[in-house]
Amino acid sequence: MVAVDRLRIGDGYATGVRDEGAGEPYVLVHGTPLDQRSWDGMVPLLAAGARVITYDLRGHGTAADAPPARTCDDFVDDLTRLLDLMGIEQAHLLGHSFGGQIAQLFAARRAERTRGLVLLCTRATPFPAFADAASALEKDGPPDSAAVLARWFPPDAIKADTEPVRYARSCLLEADPAVSAPELRMIAGFEGRDALRAITAPTSVIAAEHDHVAAPEVMKDMAGLLRAARFHLLEGSYHLAPLLEPGRVAALVREEGPAHARG
Repeated sequence: MVAVDRLRIGDGYATGVRDEGAGEPYVLVHGTPLDQRSWDGMVPLLAAGARVITYDLRGHGTAADAPPARTCDDFVDDLTRLLDLMGIEQAHLLGHSFGGQIAQLFAARRAERTRGLVLLCTRATPFPAFADAASALEKDGPPDSAAVLARWFPPDAIKADTEPVRYARSCLLEADPAVSAPELRMIAGFEGRDALRAITAPTSVIAAEHDHVAAPEVMKDMAGLLRAARFHLLEGSYHLAPLLEPGRVAALVREEGPAHARG
């Protein structure tokens, strides 16, 4: 497929879309405060055997000037419009962190359009600490990036100041509180267990050993609520696994992809 530069999604805004490869479509949904660049390491690996689509959520990256979302439902509606505009009837979804919560809701509400689902380092239950983080962001501006990065990356990556670390730091420092604070509150109060029970698509649940927000035990509980799920633990990995270990994550997604979806 030919890459699409920008698509007008709705509410008077457009977003950049990357469209590579051929075959069954995979749509990758990024987390906050990141943008679709967080998938750059994985896209060429997945596109070797599938059609891979990434896009910026409203308020992020090329869609930074979009009206802020009011609820997670806005993001689900945006994803629906994206598929409609691209003529995609059914897709595999891969959601990371906050993007995984969007993917959960989409898969539950748009079952007929969800071929398969990968939930990566995400939650289906509230995380109240993020409500305080949202208030602090609005009051004091960007958080202490060193403290956040220490939760996202291993010490050696931070010490070496690798490209993924620099990218994540820039996203933290440049995040618009008017966008990030509401999203943090959405995560703080997110309740997706009923959505998980409603999902019919085959699902891969992938946790990172050193993820302190979407902890392995939290994600294992999520897998137990799904009708058709496989749980995987990335030993030694951290919350930003797509940035840290794109090859390892992509290999697991490829392994669990169309064959898993066919049962």
